[in-house]
Amino acid sequence: MRNASRLLAAIALVIILIAGAAPAVSAPIAGSAFQNVWARTDQPVASGAVQRTWLWGPEANTPALSEPYAESPNGSRTVQYFDKSRMELTNPGGDPTSPWYVTNGLLAKEMITGKMQVGDNAFETYQPATVNVAGDQNDTSGPTYATFSGLLNQPPHGNGYVVAEQLLRSGQVVTNLDYANKYQVTLATQVTETNHSVAAPFWAFMTSSGTIWDGKNNVQGALFQNAFYATGFPITEPYWTTVKVGGVSKDVLIQVFQRRVLTYTPSNPAGWQVESGNVGQHYYQWRYTQLGKTPVPADGSQPPAASTVPSFDHIYVIMMENKEYPSIVGDGSAPYINQLIQQYGSATNYTGVAHPSQPNYIALWSGSTGGITDDANHDITGTTIADQLEAAGMNWMVYAENYPVSTGAPSCYTDATATDGPDGTGTYARKHNPAMSFTSVNENAQRCAQHITDFSHFDPATAGLNLIVPNLCHDMHDCPVSDGDSWLQNWLPAHILNTPTWNQTNSAVIITWDEGTSGTGGGGHIPTIIISKQTPAGYASTTPANHYTLLRTIEDAFGLGCLQASCTNGNLAQFFGGRP
Repeated sequence: MRNASRLLAAIALVIILIAGAAPAVSAPIAGSAFQNVWARTDQPVASGAVQRTWLWGPEANTPALSEPYAESPNGSRTVQYFDKSRMELTNPGGDPTSPWYVTNGLLAKEMITGKMQVGDNAFETYQPATVNVAGDQNDTSGPTYATFSGLLNQPPHGNGYVVAEQLLRSGQVVTNLDYANKYQVTLATQVTETNHSVAAPFWAFMTSSGTIWDGKNNVQGALFQNAFYATGFPITEPYWTTVKVGGVSKDVLIQVFQRRVLTYTPSNPAGWQVESGNVGQHYYQWRYTQLGKTPVPADGSQPPAASTVPSFDHIYVIMMENKEYPSIVGDGSAPYINQLIQQYGSATNYTGVAHPSQPNYIALWSGSTGGITDDANHDITGTTIADQLEAAGMNWMVYAENYPVSTGAPSCYTDATATDGPDGTGTYARKHNPAMSFTSVNENAQRCAQHITDFSHFDPATAGLNLIVPNLCHDMHDCPVSDGDSWLQNWLPAHILNTPTWNQTNSAVIITWDEGTSGTGGGGHIPTIIISKQTPAGYASTTPANHYTLLRTIEDAFGLGCLQASCTNGNLAQFFGGRP
């Protein structure tokens, strides 16, 4: 059994990578109705009795939540999110023996159309989801849900047709006979309700039998009581595409159904080639991150009030780049960082909020990603932590290594990159300087020049909030972990920890990374180190946290109120003697 469990774990990792995200924070499954639905297909997988894709996921990712739905009691229904979907209890007074007593919503359709269902015939209209359908969430070449928005009415081919259509991220479809000749995947059946065909590997999966849980024992039976129960009807044709999985390009056949996305990866082991995508994670990211809605607990409670953060004189936030937690914490290539973790504190359950890099910086600066989903130059509006600080009579600075500083009249450098400067060799990237994305800064030369400068002008005593942005080598973006670790070891003590300002004030340093390489939490599981005089040596907090939590911590330390998503997040008070 031990060897079987190890094999199951290894194959599960493959599934996670193909699906495009790692498991989110676990939570108990809410109630017997949800538990029974999960157990029927996924308890045998969890116990190691069978090796196949999860239909829901190893556990729930959220507690029970309440979401608006017009026909439900009091206008809201209980839902719970899993990796693969969302369970819904729309009518608690219905027949609990019905297979439709617990449903999984039309999540894939909502993300593609942007129409969020809030009643049987009621919808709210938003932008489609810019979340990758499969593969690495930081892959800029694979299709997103929005990619499929123009393909819903494409006519089907007949049964037996060999699939040769390739889908590009732009939404363009091209005929690529290499896929047809190499994989020979055909269409198996046409669904009249939506006028789309189902690819043979998917139809075989949807009509398959195997080991299921009957409430008492593992037995053999149909995986689905109805072929379309889990997936809904197809809303697109199947398309070949290439996505990156762990950074490696793979050929994948993708077909979108109303409720789910199914993928077929020929290079996967037999029995694991057809997978159910992480639609539950993707939808939660769309609804609560991209659209900025606030999750409401089903028990009616509100998010806990933030614990007390000390009033700091200075906060220094150092932003590193693109590293998943295990590549830093406990890794021999980062001895100084691991020394800091032992000497101070570490948030062990901290995640980025999105991919790629830039949305994470914007989120930390404003409490929202601002709808940004790429690393291009943007000019956006909105209130930021900088505005809060100035309104309270406090100062802020962005110190960006290799940022071009004008020696004449005040000016603002708005180009995407710059190279070298008085502070040394290297490359500055605007995408890592969130203040520069806001027109209140980039269109105000005086304000820009007053608050944004390079490392040669660093002064730990100047500002309350100091955002420190190393260049693309020192932040580990373009250079090895060891280079960033060495830079921190040389720079941090000399410029902050060994200075009179640090010794004579009550201040804090937070070292974090913008994003990881997985989809955990929307932006990957990342290291975060908290340094202060109040932080117990070696303190590790497992409380879930992200960039909105860090923003809330800064706001609470300076008594500023809160911005957007930071209002529904706690803070990092536990590192300073408070309680999580």
